[in-house]
Amino acid sequence: MEFSLIRAIPQDAEELARIMERVTAGMDNPAWFMDDDIVYIKEHIGHQPLKKEDLGFILKAVTVVDGKEQIAGFFMAAFPGLSEKNLGHHISLGESDLLKVAHMDSVVILPEFRGYGLQYKLIAKAEEVIARETEYRILMATVHPDNKYSLKNVLAHGYEVAAKALKYGGYPRYIMKKEIETWRSN
Repeated sequence: MEFSLIRAIPQDAEELARIMERVTAGMDNPAWFMDDDIVYIKEHIGHQPLKKEDLGFILKAVTVVDGKEQIAGFFMAAFPGLSEKNLGHHISLGESDLLKVAHMDSVVILPEFRGYGLQYKLIAKAEEVIARETEYRILMATVHPDNKYSLKNVLAHGYEVAAKALKYGGYPRYIMKKEIETWRSN
């Protein structure tokens, strides 16, 4: 099966919210993933290309099923700025470094499209977008310690466990970190 990884547009917000709700409802361990509401999704769709005021962006994995285009999953990046939500606070980053932090926020893949490496591909594409279009160079994420699938994916991309913390109402999380360079095309 082939997938296109493209930027979400505002008209995708409701479908993305439905996908997130469906995936969250079907999780074996609900502590592994904290979903977002449609307001958060709309706030993080971003412009193309990104603008300084954007709070993030969303990439969607699109395929064709029975002649109709379908979103198979998506990835959301967030730019927390100096807010208390910035994961850089967990590792005592200074103000100038906090302003370089981008959150690799959420990856959601519909069950029928798992096994195609979409989580890995979406993370790679999101890193490319961040490196090309922004000044963010410190990528951070949270992963539940028992979520071996997500942990394997972020480790495969070169993220390291930078801290452990209780997040999202007391759930354990690894705080993952990776530093990137500005994108250079060959």
